[in-house]
Amino acid sequence: MSSLAPQEFCITLSDLAAFLEKTPAEVKKQAEKVLNKKLKSPWLLPEEVRKVVLAEGYKYPQKVVSIQMLKGGVAKTTSVLNMGLRAAMYGARVLFIDLDQQANLSFALGVEDESLPVWVDVVEKKKTVDECVRFIEPHVDLIPSSLNNSVLDRFLMNSNRNWALAVKTPLEKIRHRYDLILIDTAPALSAINTAVTVASDEVILPVNPDMFAFLRSEEHTSEL
Repeated sequence: MSSLAPQEFCITLSDLAAFLEKTPAEVKKQAEKVLNKKLKSPWLLPEEVRKVVLAEGYKYPQKVVSIQMLKGGVAKTTSVLNMGLRAAMYGARVLFIDLDQQANLSFALGVEDESLPVWVDVVEKKKTVDECVRFIEPHVDLIPSSLNNSVLDRFLMNSNRNWALAVKTPLEKIRHRYDLILIDTAPALSAINTAVTVASDEVILPVNPDMFAFLRSEEHTSEL
């Protein structure tokens, strides 16, 4: 579990009011009605936010989004982390998948145990995708990474199976549980990143304002 304090994982009534395009007073009144309690604090937990948002008729879209870029150092992991945590604060059920062998996303979420099962264990059929999921916070789960994922590409290329489905097929078993699945990838054009693209509803390519990043973004876009 991460070391976030409870208040760090909440949003305020004002945040929710801006999202719902209402006044904080209107949102507070609605929240008290939905939650059946008087609100003494301006902070709302993710599950409380979810109840209020659903009561307003909002439907959380179920999406798989991957963050990719051939060039490193363009804030892929930072983007994944911030998008996922913020979505969870607004009541979304989020699954992070770390497919970068550097495991920076896993470390950022407080998971440093390299003995835990990772995606290579799924594709090698040593573990199920369920066995890889780790609880982080309410509304936040993680499938961690480690150096063990460094052999993912070699295994996929040497296998007789359709490696392009190496992410999509296992995800189908758990996708219904989450509103947002965010996949962090290594800076490469690789078999596993191709499989990630196949599994994704959207692919985001972060770019720094420099020549090298733009060059790599053109190459990556062409590959996609």
